[in-house]
Amino acid sequence: MRTGFRAFALVLGLATTVPAAWENNQCVKCHEAEALPITLGHTFADWSASTHAHGGVGCEKCHGGDASTTDVHARQLREKATGATCFPCHEAMATSLPTPRELSARCAVCHAKPVEAQAAIAVLVMAKRRVYRARVAMEAAKTADPSWHASALGRFHQLERDYHAIQVQWHVFAMKETIQASRDIIKLAEALTDEADVMTRRARKP
Repeated sequence: MRTGFRAFALVLGLATTVPAAWENNQCVKCHEAEALPITLGHTFADWSASTHAHGGVGCEKCHGGDASTTDVHARQLREKATGATCFPCHEAMATSLPTPRELSARCAVCHAKPVEAQAAIAVLVMAKRRVYRARVAMEAAKTADPSWHASALGRFHQLERDYHAIQVQWHVFAMKETIQASRDIIKLAEALTDEADVMTRRARKP
């Protein structure tokens, strides 16, 4: 009975304390004092009570960064145009795709007014929808006018490549470039969709 109680006390102790080995880890020291919202996917308490903390796996193992400096995120943003890793936006194992509103809430944890990031992803999502719509219109026109479809296919593939490039721009925080490039793709995709619709309507006429 006493042995069982000791084992339980040991487990409870492990779940509520952070080992002394983490005293010099700046990620741990900062996040231990910060009460971050659940929108980031997990809390410092979750980590400190986990086998990761007691097995020597700190924040930087998954999130990146330098745990020995007191200015990890901000310095990376200034010097390399990179900072937060996939997890803050997509959660564990990149399982979620945040809406513009969710993204704004997550950015606001560290940034006062993440309006530009929210606007950029909103336009990026619209560009994705327009490219998809163009794909559907192209498929409809393929049967209606195979020669036009063949000649327009190259333009569509270029749209897909451009969209992929914009995703990369967003992920390195090039927000202004993302917004402008997304708007360009929207215009080109809409023009291609209109052409495909015209070809489909022509084929339907008696």
